[in-house]
Amino acid sequence: MTFTSHSTESGARERSIPTLITLDVHEHPHLDAVLRTTGHLFAGEGRRVTYFVPSGFLLKSPGLSLVLRELTALGHSVGCHGLNHTPAEDLRSLSPEAERALLSDATRILEDALGQRVTSFRAPVFRLSNRTLPLLAELGYRADLSVTPQRLSFLSSTPWCVQWLWAPRAPYRPHRRSPYKRGDVNLLEIPTSSLLMPFAHATMTGIRSRGMSAMFDFLAWEARHFNRALVVQLHPESLTGEDVYYDYRKLRWTDFIPRRNGGFSLRYHFGDIPPDVSRRLTEEVLARIRARPELREMSVDDYLRTVPLPDVARASSEPARES
Repeated sequence: MTFTSHSTESGARERSIPTLITLDVHEHPHLDAVLRTTGHLFAGEGRRVTYFVPSGFLLKSPGLSLVLRELTALGHSVGCHGLNHTPAEDLRSLSPEAERALLSDATRILEDALGQRVTSFRAPVFRLSNRTLPLLAELGYRADLSVTPQRLSFLSSTPWCVQWLWAPRAPYRPHRRSPYKRGDVNLLEIPTSSLLMPFAHATMTGIRSRGMSAMFDFLAWEARHFNRALVVQLHPESLTGEDVYYDYRKLRWTDFIPRRNGGFSLRYHFGDIPPDVSRRLTEEVLARIRARPELREMSVDDYLRTVPLPDVARASSEPARES
């Protein structure tokens, strides 16, 4: 894979690093306003980002369809983040028929709302089954962003997912029997940048400003020297200072026992921070990205259209498939 280069003020040539800012959408009492605010904020700064939205939210909020169309009109991309983002939606535990039905329903609902094809997907809590990516390819998706390579699973909500340890770090076509190996599925896996933990909002709230800065510097260096994309995962409500904050959480002995779905609850005691601090951390990482001229910000659809990806179909602007 070859990235383009650009000239710096000194005249030197530097590799342009595709940088994807992605925002996972969760339930929020002011969701429509949060999405509108952040969408216009990014657009006003000339940034094109990608929102991953659980399709089932559209059935609960009739006005959300209009908001998502506004986001795409601003140049942002909207991808699918599953159906309802509930514990029962763990794709690994579903039967083949149930998983196909869930992904088909989620895709249809979101495409009907947008009036166009949906090309990208991120699984709730990054949980994939061995069938998920081939199913997504059948449904017309062009990219998935659910893999977090070399992530220490015991620090996550999926403590026994050791497959992350051997997942490729650069974008790749996945294997039909495993999303964590290279193969020939006609879909691009774009790993979320990771360094033992994903470069994500939940990580930032635990390692705070200095840890986030060091992690960012390493991942930007890696992307520059090894021709990789830099992918960051944030939450829109963090940017508006409206995170849900549990300042009354008590430490219990069960917090030290890992659950199959949820992992160690102890990590929440490190990640629960006031909304204003969460907003500051989010603004810091966005400022760091903007300050690096070699980082070329784009949406997932932009990436699929502009970066040479041999043998992988590119994003299209075809109308949604008829239901």
